[in-house]
Amino acid sequence: MLRGRGVVTLVPAGHAPSLVQEICGGPVRGSWWAHPQNHLIHAIASALEDSPLVLALKLLDGKLTFVHRGLWPALFRFATDRQRRNASIAALRPPESRLLAEVERRGELHFGGRAPPVASVKAALERRWLCISTSEHTASGRHATVLRSWRRWADPELLRAARTLAFESARHRLVAACGELGDADPATKAATSGRRGSGVRAPAVEGGPAAVRRRNSRGASPRG
Repeated sequence: MLRGRGVVTLVPAGHAPSLVQEICGGPVRGSWWAHPQNHLIHAIASALEDSPLVLALKLLDGKLTFVHRGLWPALFRFATDRQRRNASIAALRPPESRLLAEVERRGELHFGGRAPPVASVKAALERRWLCISTSEHTASGRHATVLRSWRRWADPELLRAARTLAFESARHRLVAACGELGDADPATKAATSGRRGSGVRAPAVEGGPAAVRRRNSRGASPRG
């Protein structure tokens, strides 16, 4: 299933198939830990997390998501696109920007021996796909949050494969696997996108929206 779709979530999120629902045969009320198949769900999820062919991270709706290696080039190309990242970073609040800056500066942050980031701050980076958010087992047997930059995670082979993809091609593959990309995709919120059509961003109109209305009222078209 994961090889065919490219993306599977643990619990329902987006339009990707859910591991819990696939195993249980439909929606599960409450926590899946209370379901009779909980041990099977945990075993398969753990095997996916440990597989070298799977990236397990908080992605769709901030839920644990398993991404097959075949989709990694598209995921990396989309997530690290400069224009997309700049638009996503511009929407961050100061605490979120500071956390992202620290992740980028250090490459990765482990929170096993330190206080974890505020949930809402971490979630803002997860929803916008600005870093890789995973959970790792500590020596004590507990889970600890790890935030890793995309470039720290990628190997040379993945970098080469990602460079061959156009942004829209990568985005199309992700949308086909996940459905809408939510806060990670500025195109879903913007009325216009600099990547559609000719791929050239239209210049801003001097004077803003009011100037556009005045020009249109005189029969003139805005520039671009």
